[in-house]
Amino acid sequence: MSGPGARTPRRHDRDAGGDPALLAAKSALRDEVWDALTAARVARFPGARNRISNFVGAEAAARRLRETAGWKRAETVKANPDSAQLPVRRAALEELRPVDLVVTGCVAVGEDGRRLGEGGGFADLEFALATAAGLLTASGGAS
Repeated sequence: MSGPGARTPRRHDRDAGGDPALLAAKSALRDEVWDALTAARVARFPGARNRISNFVGAEAAARRLRETAGWKRAETVKANPDSAQLPVRRAALEELRPVDLVVTGCVAVGEDGRRLGEGGGFADLEFALATAAGLLTASGGAS
């Protein structure tokens, strides 16, 4: 889109800092995932691009999560405010206690389990602040 009123796509990579080649690779992977979600028509409003995307099947994913040992063991669940985690937040509110399990959205997940988010580092900052406040420990449970 160009011309008056056109929006520049949000780019958080430059704000996050770090190795430019790594930031470019992350950006390319995000674009690949967003393109795939859009092409498969599984992205929900307002679309996949430039966000932790909401997706068709988020409710089913939340149901599957509730069946995991981590969910059943958790006394408190913290879920990010991304649209895709709304069913998780609803379920977590049914058993509100101190944080034992953190659920966060992502654009992609590596084979090693590490998440790739939108690029702003907001989820990482939130997790770090909760850890610094003693609400989370390195083992994932509340202190």
